[in-house]
Amino acid sequence: MSRSIKNIFVIFMSLLVFIGCGYVNNASSNEIPPQITIIGDKLLVQVVGSNYEDLGSHAVDDVDGDISAKIETEGAVDTNKEGRYIITYSVSDTAGNKAVVKRIVEVIEPLSEDSWGSFRENGTIELQDEQNIKILSLDSNDSKESGFVYKEAIDSTNKYMRWVFKTKENFSLRMVVETNEGDRTLVYNQKDTGSGKSSYTSSYGTTHYIGHGLGSHFVDGEWHSSIRDIEHDLKRYESTLQLVRIKEIYFYGTAAKFATIKLYATQENVDKPVVVSSPGIALTLDDSHVENWNDFMPIFKQENVVATFFCHRWASTNNITEAESALLKTFEDNGHEVGYHTKDHLGTRDEKYDDFSTKEAKAQAYFDDQIFPGVKEMVNRGFNPQSFSYPYISGQPVHNILIRETLPHIREFFAHVMLMDDNVEGSKSLDEIKVLLDKLKEEKEIGVLLGHWIAQASQPSTISHQVPEEKLKAIIEYAKQIGLTFYTLEEAHKIYVNQ
Repeated sequence: MSRSIKNIFVIFMSLLVFIGCGYVNNASSNEIPPQITIIGDKLLVQVVGSNYEDLGSHAVDDVDGDISAKIETEGAVDTNKEGRYIITYSVSDTAGNKAVVKRIVEVIEPLSEDSWGSFRENGTIELQDEQNIKILSLDSNDSKESGFVYKEAIDSTNKYMRWVFKTKENFSLRMVVETNEGDRTLVYNQKDTGSGKSSYTSSYGTTHYIGHGLGSHFVDGEWHSSIRDIEHDLKRYESTLQLVRIKEIYFYGTAAKFATIKLYATQENVDKPVVVSSPGIALTLDDSHVENWNDFMPIFKQENVVATFFCHRWASTNNITEAESALLKTFEDNGHEVGYHTKDHLGTRDEKYDDFSTKEAKAQAYFDDQIFPGVKEMVNRGFNPQSFSYPYISGQPVHNILIRETLPHIREFFAHVMLMDDNVEGSKSLDEIKVLLDKLKEEKEIGVLLGHWIAQASQPSTISHQVPEEKLKAIIEYAKQIGLTFYTLEEAHKIYVNQ
């Protein structure tokens, strides 16, 4: 069982207020809304013709106590008709603070083996029973060898897709469509942000992709559903496109289970793509080069730019010093964010965790060794970290599930992450970064730029990962020139997950 400590700092400060100021329990000071807890799963799957009995919800207020009797429930489920049904629970306390939560009930037709084909020629399709539901199950260590084709999608002119599935691994559902301007491949995956337009040329020709992130919460092992307006998803990034027909739908991933996937001519309760009103970038710098970053602070202040600084060495043998900690506090005072970057700068695939037999055991060991001690040290120093970045971009879904309980904003959840450093593997030139910034502006997205040491001409360094000062200044200047907004990573991620 993972240990979440993200509220330790808040609790500590609350105790100080309690001791120093006293506590008055009356309705006039009640500004906190109640908390409603859904009893049972937030998404339930029911087969047509089955019986459904709503389990309800429970509500507690910090002043009024248990106010479950005040909960109002709206919505009904007709299990004789397939579709998405939404049950809404709402409650208000005596001060008028209101809370609302929703449960989704997906009523589905049973799956048929005749509707599916294997992603590979020698593959087989077999349905399994799970809690009275026929499911299509994938179980493979290689996503490229595991998958299926939805045969009923071939030459379909329907414009809506509904699917219900669960997984703990990364996934990709791809839909090849014919449009008025040629073929496009829609890609739906576990990212929290969209990847927009892209193209890939091979010996088979050029494929034009349009990417939509459904959200990192889709890989928590619970049932999730999505209803997409296919033409709307095409127009999100190419406004002139019109859907002619669907040519193919295929899915690949590992350890995924599908309860349904179906196409419709019309559909209600459609999920809309996230559109950012102020596109921008989150500048991020890694590896605890605190004094070096501090030298660049006048530039950040002059340009009115915020950044996120990811530090390791918390609770390590080479611990962040008190002087470095004080500087990081001044970063926060100037609107920047201080994020967490593990205790010892170890990636999730480090040999230190090879002795554990399962992925889950390795992830728990990594959390206990690299996450919990360092975050605890940050809290003890007066920080309240909310964002996290993996060393070596080594994140895996099984680790994300544990880490996001403590650090909810993970850099790898973004579809656009580009390295600013020079002369290292994966680094991008200034011109390439400008192309990304133009793309973010055009497609109304937020991307992430990643750097480490800021190389100043007056302070040469042998550190391998460096972003030249003049390059960073040029990036900032160009981003401001085209009207992009600068965000901390926490600010940027909240824009996506809160929509």
